[in-house]
Amino acid sequence: MKIRVEWAVAVLIVVSVSAEAAPPAFPAPARPAAAMPMIDIPAKAGDFLAFCQVNDEICTGFIGDVGASLSGDGPAAKKTGYCAQKGADPNEVSERVRKWILLRPQTHSLATNRTIADALIAIYPCKPTRAPEKTEKKSK
Repeated sequence: MKIRVEWAVAVLIVVSVSAEAAPPAFPAPARPAAAMPMIDIPAKAGDFLAFCQVNDEICTGFIGDVGASLSGDGPAAKKTGYCAQKGADPNEVSERVRKWILLRPQTHSLATNRTIADALIAIYPCKPTRAPEKTEKKSK
């Protein structure tokens, strides 16, 4: 009986030492899945405005996600007409988008995603690129 107890202790020591020494195979997620609840964003833009009065951070994040999808990489992103400002404050962007929607009651019954995209395009349009001017040599 005494041998079994010593053996069990030796195994525990070896296991705990090897567990500490071995690096994890995959990095742990920043937040466990249980900490990320599923949140339903209202489907209509008017309902989204009401939702934002209680859930400011969630709305700011959602507006940022829509903006990120519009400004993705590649030539298709330039066709959206939305050009994100570098270093823009997410809270200011969110506030401007919500104000844009609020001032346009005709958008309140439209889809939230599309309305946010329209607001971002209207508020932060891409500046047209000008063709370089050709300089003509004047003959003397």
